[in-house]
Amino acid sequence: MQKPNVAALHDLHDAWHPIHWLICAQVGSWRRGKVGGHDVDVIIHAPLDGPLIDARAYAFESPTGLGNELMARFFKAVDQFGPPGFLHPHRSSGGEIFGNAGGRLPKLNTKHAFCLSPKVQGAVRRLDIILAPTDIYAHAVIGWSGSTGFQRSLAEYAKKAHEGNWKHVPDQKPIVGRAGWELSPTGEKVRRVEGRELGPGEHWAWGKHGIYIAEGSRHDERTDVYVEDNASLRTEKDVFEFFHLEYLEPREREC
Repeated sequence: MQKPNVAALHDLHDAWHPIHWLICAQVGSWRRGKVGGHDVDVIIHAPLDGPLIDARAYAFESPTGLGNELMARFFKAVDQFGPPGFLHPHRSSGGEIFGNAGGRLPKLNTKHAFCLSPKVQGAVRRLDIILAPTDIYAHAVIGWSGSTGFQRSLAEYAKKAHEGNWKHVPDQKPIVGRAGWELSPTGEKVRRVEGRELGPGEHWAWGKHGIYIAEGSRHDERTDVYVEDNASLRTEKDVFEFFHLEYLEPREREC
């Protein structure tokens, strides 16, 4: 699939916004300037000036959860107002990720679909639609924009930044939480704090679900003890600034 096809698909998504009141954001390798590929990734989310919604409230694993309701609203709008026969849902993926003490949290909900090319008559393209709550939108955009190497590098940087007297941090100053919540051993928010710093044996952790302070490293051994409030982390630039990093445009994130 060439870039003009991708641009045409995104023009259609933008045209549907007044219908389902969700924003479509292009992610994936196209956002980094790639000129060819086999599919298109888009994130749908509520407007950024709307209220923050915790990812857990979306209940992706529940057929009656808010996440699935919004995804169904998107497809209904496409069926009613999009080109006839344009979009064909294929399957969903989401599953779970490891959380505290062996518990599990929902992943970002993804709907894999096939769509008709608006540029090449009769051609069928693959379209992956990711639903991201506004609470974690900025992190989701960074993660889904890639590259995979950059995503891993940022996560590794966050984890190791506290070592060696902050020598991994460009300005060599500690990364300090702005405001967030201490977490119980089961991952529940128990106390709001400001200016959270690392304690012995703790490290920062970053991923598509946000910024945490954790103990341990592997998913099945890691325990999150603090989660940053994303109210001040609404854009990719906000996330870079939090980690004392100079902002990189998507095209600069190849590793």
